[in-house]
Amino acid sequence: MTAARVGTVVVDGEVVPHNLELQQPDLRAAAGAPAAREVFVRKACPAGRPAAAITCSFGIVAAALAYTLFYLIAAPPPLPVAAPLPSADRVLTRVVHGSCSKQTLPQPFWRTVGSLAPDLFVYNGDIVYGDCADVARPHEAWSEPACEELRTAWADLFAHEEITSARAVTPVIGMPDDHDYGLNDCGASNPYKQTAKDLFLERFGAAEDDPRRSRGGLYTSHAFGAAPNRTQVILLDTRWFRSELKRDSGAAHGRYAPYTEAEAEAGRLTMLGEEQWAW
Repeated sequence: MTAARVGTVVVDGEVVPHNLELQQPDLRAAAGAPAAREVFVRKACPAGRPAAAITCSFGIVAAALAYTLFYLIAAPPPLPVAAPLPSADRVLTRVVHGSCSKQTLPQPFWRTVGSLAPDLFVYNGDIVYGDCADVARPHEAWSEPACEELRTAWADLFAHEEITSARAVTPVIGMPDDHDYGLNDCGASNPYKQTAKDLFLERFGAAEDDPRRSRGGLYTSHAFGAAPNRTQVILLDTRWFRSELKRDSGAAHGRYAPYTEAEAEAGRLTMLGEEQWAW
Protein backbone atom coordinates (compact mmCIF):
# COMPACT_ATOMS: atom_id res chain seq x y z
CA MET A 1 0.00 0.00 0.00
CA THR A 2 1.53 3.29 -1.03
CA ALA A 3 1.28 6.40 1.09
CA ALA A 4 1.33 10.10 0.28
CA ARG A 5 2.79 12.31 3.05
CA VAL A 6 1.35 15.80 3.34
CA GLY A 7 3.49 18.08 5.49
CA THR A 8 1.83 21.51 5.42
CA VAL A 9 -1.32 23.41 4.50
CA VAL A 10 -1.34 27.11 3.60
CA VAL A 11 -4.16 29.06 5.30
CA ASP A 12 -4.48 32.83 4.66
CA GLY A 13 -0.80 33.00 3.78
CA GLU A 14 0.26 31.07 6.92
CA VAL A 15 1.94 27.64 6.70
CA VAL A 16 0.24 25.15 9.04
CA PRO A 17 2.12 21.86 9.68
CA HIS A 18 0.16 18.71 10.45
CA ASN A 19 2.25 15.64 9.48
CA LEU A 20 -0.39 13.64 7.64
CA GLU A 21 -0.06 10.24 5.92
CA LEU A 22 -2.82 9.44 3.46
CA GLN A 23 -3.33 5.76 2.58
CA GLN A 24 -4.88 4.86 -0.75
CA PRO A 25 -8.10 3.37 0.72
CA ASP A 26 -8.63 6.63 2.64
CA LEU A 27 -8.19 8.61 -0.56
CA ARG A 28 -10.88 6.57 -2.19
CA ALA A 29 -13.12 7.03 0.88
CA ALA A 30 -12.54 10.78 0.78
CA ALA A 31 -13.92 10.88 -2.76
CA GLY A 32 -16.90 8.73 -1.77
CA ALA A 33 -19.90 9.20 0.48
CA PRO A 34 -20.22 12.48 2.48
CA ALA A 35 -20.08 10.63 5.81
CA ALA A 36 -16.83 8.89 4.89
CA ARG A 37 -15.42 12.16 3.59
CA GLU A 38 -16.39 14.00 6.82
CA VAL A 39 -14.67 11.41 9.04
CA PHE A 40 -11.61 11.48 6.81
CA VAL A 41 -11.36 15.29 6.85
CA ARG A 42 -11.84 15.40 10.62
CA LYS A 43 -8.93 12.99 11.05
CA ALA A 44 -6.71 14.59 8.44
CA CYS A 45 -7.08 18.33 8.87
CA PRO A 46 -5.78 20.57 11.69
CA ALA A 47 -8.15 20.56 14.66
CA GLY A 48 -9.58 23.83 15.96
CA ARG A 49 -8.81 25.77 12.78
CA PRO A 50 -12.05 26.09 10.73
CA ALA A 51 -10.38 27.91 7.85
CA ALA A 52 -7.55 25.38 7.82
CA ALA A 53 -10.02 22.49 7.88
CA ILE A 54 -11.92 23.93 4.90
CA THR A 55 -8.74 24.48 2.89
CA CYS A 56 -7.39 21.09 3.86
CA SER A 57 -10.62 19.24 3.04
CA PHE A 58 -10.76 20.76 -0.44
CA GLY A 59 -7.12 19.80 -1.01
CA ILE A 60 -7.69 16.25 0.15
CA VAL A 61 -10.82 15.74 -1.93
CA ALA A 62 -9.02 17.14 -4.98
CA ALA A 63 -6.13 14.72 -4.38
CA ALA A 64 -8.58 11.86 -3.92
CA LEU A 65 -10.37 12.66 -7.17
CA ALA A 66 -7.05 12.94 -8.99
CA TYR A 67 -5.97 9.56 -7.63
CA THR A 68 -9.29 7.95 -8.54
CA LEU A 69 -9.06 9.30 -12.10
CA PHE A 70 -5.51 8.01 -12.41
CA TYR A 71 -6.57 4.62 -11.07
CA LEU A 72 -9.41 4.33 -13.58
CA ILE A 73 -7.19 5.34 -16.52
CA ALA A 74 -4.21 3.20 -15.56
CA ALA A 75 -6.19 0.09 -14.61
CA PRO A 76 -6.34 -2.58 -17.37
CA PRO A 77 -9.69 -2.82 -19.14
CA PRO A 78 -11.97 -5.63 -17.91
CA LEU A 79 -11.84 -8.83 -19.88
CA PRO A 80 -14.82 -9.53 -22.16
CA VAL A 81 -17.52 -11.79 -20.73
CA ALA A 82 -16.80 -15.37 -21.78
CA ALA A 83 -19.19 -18.31 -21.87
CA PRO A 84 -18.19 -21.08 -19.43
CA LEU A 85 -16.94 -24.40 -20.74
CA PRO A 86 -19.51 -27.19 -21.08
CA SER A 87 -19.95 -29.32 -17.98
CA ALA A 88 -17.96 -32.55 -17.76
CA ASP A 89 -21.07 -34.68 -18.37
CA ARG A 90 -22.25 -32.65 -21.37
CA VAL A 91 -22.32 -34.60 -24.66
CA LEU A 92 -20.92 -32.41 -27.43
CA THR A 93 -22.58 -32.57 -30.83
CA ARG A 94 -20.87 -29.71 -32.67
CA VAL A 95 -17.24 -28.53 -32.30
CA VAL A 96 -15.87 -25.75 -34.51
CA HIS A 97 -12.19 -24.92 -34.93
CA GLY A 98 -10.13 -22.28 -36.68
CA SER A 99 -6.90 -20.31 -36.67
CA CYS A 100 -5.02 -17.31 -38.08
CA SER A 101 -7.43 -14.57 -37.00
CA LYS A 102 -5.22 -11.57 -37.66
CA GLN A 103 -6.36 -8.93 -35.20
CA THR A 104 -5.89 -5.96 -37.55
CA LEU A 105 -8.42 -7.34 -40.05
CA PRO A 106 -12.23 -7.47 -39.83
CA GLN A 107 -13.64 -10.52 -38.04
CA PRO A 108 -16.99 -11.21 -39.78
CA PHE A 109 -16.52 -14.98 -39.60
CA TRP A 110 -17.47 -14.88 -35.92
CA ARG A 111 -21.03 -14.23 -37.00
CA THR A 112 -20.91 -17.48 -38.95
CA VAL A 113 -19.47 -19.29 -35.94
CA GLY A 114 -22.28 -17.90 -33.80
CA SER A 115 -24.93 -18.98 -36.29
CA LEU A 116 -23.69 -22.58 -36.02
CA ALA A 117 -24.33 -22.54 -32.26
CA PRO A 118 -21.37 -24.85 -31.52
CA ASP A 119 -20.87 -26.51 -28.15
CA LEU A 120 -17.20 -25.53 -28.31
CA PHE A 121 -14.80 -23.49 -30.43
CA VAL A 122 -11.14 -24.55 -30.54
CA TYR A 123 -8.43 -22.11 -31.61
CA ASN A 124 -5.69 -23.99 -33.49
CA GLY A 125 -3.03 -21.30 -33.08
CA ASP A 126 -2.04 -17.90 -34.43
CA ILE A 127 -4.95 -16.46 -32.51
CA VAL A 128 -3.16 -13.12 -32.86
CA TYR A 129 -0.15 -11.89 -34.80
CA GLY A 130 1.91 -10.13 -32.16
CA ASP A 131 5.50 -10.78 -33.19
CA CYS A 132 7.83 -9.10 -30.72
CA ALA A 133 10.78 -9.30 -33.08
CA ASP A 134 11.52 -9.50 -36.76
CA VAL A 135 14.12 -12.16 -37.52
CA ALA A 136 15.26 -10.06 -40.48
CA ARG A 137 16.43 -7.31 -38.14
CA PRO A 138 19.53 -7.51 -35.93
CA HIS A 139 18.86 -8.74 -32.40
CA GLU A 140 19.64 -5.37 -30.81
CA ALA A 141 16.70 -3.87 -32.74
CA TRP A 142 14.21 -6.30 -31.20
CA SER A 143 11.71 -5.33 -28.56
CA GLU A 144 12.31 -5.93 -24.87
CA PRO A 145 10.99 -9.23 -23.43
CA ALA A 146 7.90 -7.36 -22.14
CA CYS A 147 6.76 -7.23 -25.80
CA GLU A 148 4.18 -4.46 -26.06
CA GLU A 149 3.43 -5.61 -29.63
CA LEU A 150 1.92 -8.82 -28.29
CA ARG A 151 -0.07 -7.10 -25.56
CA THR A 152 -1.42 -4.66 -28.16
CA ALA A 153 -2.33 -7.52 -30.50
CA TRP A 154 -4.49 -9.19 -27.84
CA ALA A 155 -6.17 -5.89 -26.98
CA ASP A 156 -6.88 -5.25 -30.66
CA LEU A 157 -8.39 -8.72 -31.12
CA PHE A 158 -10.78 -8.37 -28.22
CA ALA A 159 -11.73 -4.87 -29.34
CA HIS A 160 -13.70 -6.49 -32.20
CA GLU A 161 -17.37 -6.56 -31.30
CA GLU A 162 -17.85 -9.75 -33.35
CA ILE A 163 -15.51 -11.85 -31.19
CA THR A 164 -16.73 -10.47 -27.89
CA SER A 165 -20.32 -11.20 -28.87
CA ALA A 166 -19.43 -14.72 -30.02
CA ARG A 167 -17.40 -15.51 -26.88
CA ALA A 168 -20.27 -14.42 -24.69
CA VAL A 169 -22.34 -17.40 -25.94
CA THR A 170 -19.71 -19.82 -27.32
CA PRO A 171 -17.14 -21.55 -25.08
CA VAL A 172 -13.64 -21.03 -26.50
CA ILE A 173 -10.39 -22.89 -25.81
CA GLY A 174 -7.17 -22.94 -27.76
CA MET A 175 -3.43 -23.34 -28.07
CA PRO A 176 -0.94 -20.67 -29.14
CA ASP A 177 1.36 -21.04 -32.12
CA ASP A 178 4.45 -19.05 -33.02
CA HIS A 179 2.82 -15.65 -33.59
CA ASP A 180 0.94 -15.93 -30.29
CA TYR A 181 4.28 -16.69 -28.67
CA GLY A 182 5.71 -13.48 -30.10
CA LEU A 183 8.26 -14.78 -32.62
CA ASN A 184 7.89 -16.34 -36.04
CA ASP A 185 8.96 -20.02 -36.21
CA CYS A 186 10.01 -19.87 -32.54
CA GLY A 187 11.08 -22.73 -30.33
CA ALA A 188 12.46 -23.33 -26.85
CA SER A 189 14.92 -20.43 -26.95
CA ASN A 190 12.19 -17.83 -27.61
CA PRO A 191 12.89 -15.00 -25.08
CA TYR A 192 9.27 -13.87 -25.14
CA LYS A 193 7.56 -17.16 -24.33
CA GLN A 194 6.89 -16.49 -20.63
CA THR A 195 5.40 -13.07 -21.40
CA ALA A 196 3.29 -14.65 -24.14
CA LYS A 197 2.15 -17.45 -21.85
CA ASP A 198 1.09 -15.00 -19.14
CA LEU A 199 -0.87 -12.91 -21.66
CA PHE A 200 -2.63 -16.00 -23.04
CA LEU A 201 -3.70 -17.17 -19.58
CA GLU A 202 -4.84 -13.68 -18.69
CA ARG A 203 -6.91 -13.28 -21.85
CA PHE A 204 -8.55 -16.68 -21.44
CA GLY A 205 -9.36 -16.04 -17.78
CA ALA A 206 -7.30 -18.90 -16.35
CA ALA A 207 -7.69 -19.35 -12.60
CA GLU A 208 -4.80 -18.59 -10.27
CA ASP A 209 -4.48 -22.29 -9.43
CA ASP A 210 -4.56 -23.41 -13.08
CA PRO A 211 -1.83 -26.10 -13.41
CA ARG A 212 -0.44 -24.39 -16.51
CA ARG A 213 0.79 -21.53 -14.34
CA SER A 214 3.19 -23.81 -12.47
CA ARG A 215 4.68 -25.79 -15.36
CA GLY A 216 6.33 -25.15 -18.68
CA GLY A 217 4.21 -24.58 -21.77
CA LEU A 218 0.45 -24.39 -22.18
CA TYR A 219 -0.46 -28.00 -23.00
CA THR A 220 -3.80 -29.11 -21.61
CA SER A 221 -6.79 -31.35 -22.23
CA HIS A 222 -10.54 -31.30 -21.77
CA ALA A 223 -13.07 -34.14 -21.67
CA PHE A 224 -16.83 -33.92 -22.07
CA GLY A 225 -19.54 -36.53 -21.85
CA ALA A 226 -19.32 -40.24 -21.08
CA ALA A 227 -18.61 -43.26 -23.28
CA PRO A 228 -19.65 -43.99 -25.94
CA ASN A 229 -20.25 -40.27 -26.55
CA ARG A 230 -17.16 -38.92 -24.86
CA THR A 231 -15.21 -36.11 -26.52
CA GLN A 232 -11.62 -35.48 -25.45
CA VAL A 233 -9.71 -32.46 -26.73
CA ILE A 234 -5.92 -32.71 -26.28
CA LEU A 235 -4.03 -29.48 -26.97
CA LEU A 236 -0.29 -29.95 -27.40
CA ASP A 237 2.22 -27.12 -27.16
CA THR A 238 4.62 -27.49 -30.09
CA ARG A 239 6.55 -24.27 -29.41
CA TRP A 240 7.60 -24.07 -25.77
CA PHE A 241 9.96 -27.09 -25.74
CA ARG A 242 10.78 -27.51 -29.43
CA SER A 243 14.41 -27.80 -30.49
CA GLU A 244 15.76 -25.11 -32.78
CA LEU A 245 15.27 -25.53 -36.51
CA LYS A 246 18.25 -26.05 -38.75
CA ARG A 247 18.68 -22.98 -40.89
CA ASP A 248 19.80 -23.36 -44.49
CA SER A 249 19.72 -20.33 -46.74
CA GLY A 250 20.28 -22.58 -49.73
CA ALA A 251 17.37 -24.93 -48.99
CA ALA A 252 15.16 -25.47 -52.03
CA HIS A 253 11.81 -25.31 -50.22
CA GLY A 254 12.16 -22.69 -47.51
CA ARG A 255 14.42 -21.34 -44.82
CA TYR A 256 15.13 -24.66 -43.13
CA ALA A 257 16.71 -28.00 -43.92
CA PRO A 258 16.06 -31.41 -42.33
CA TYR A 259 18.41 -32.74 -39.68
CA THR A 260 20.24 -35.93 -40.46
CA GLU A 261 19.64 -38.94 -38.23
CA ALA A 262 23.08 -38.51 -36.70
CA GLU A 263 22.40 -34.84 -35.92
CA ALA A 264 19.06 -35.69 -34.42
CA GLU A 265 20.55 -38.38 -32.16
CA ALA A 266 23.46 -36.20 -31.10
CA GLY A 267 21.28 -33.18 -30.37
CA ARG A 268 18.45 -35.05 -28.61
CA LEU A 269 16.01 -33.08 -30.73
CA THR A 270 12.44 -32.81 -29.58
CA MET A 271 9.12 -31.30 -30.55
CA LEU A 272 7.20 -31.74 -27.29
CA GLY A 273 9.93 -32.03 -24.66
CA GLU A 274 10.26 -34.70 -21.99
CA GLU A 275 7.87 -33.04 -19.55
CA GLN A 276 5.04 -32.87 -22.06
CA TRP A 277 5.70 -36.40 -23.31
CA ALA A 278 5.50 -37.70 -19.75
CA TRP A 279 2.19 -35.87 -19.29
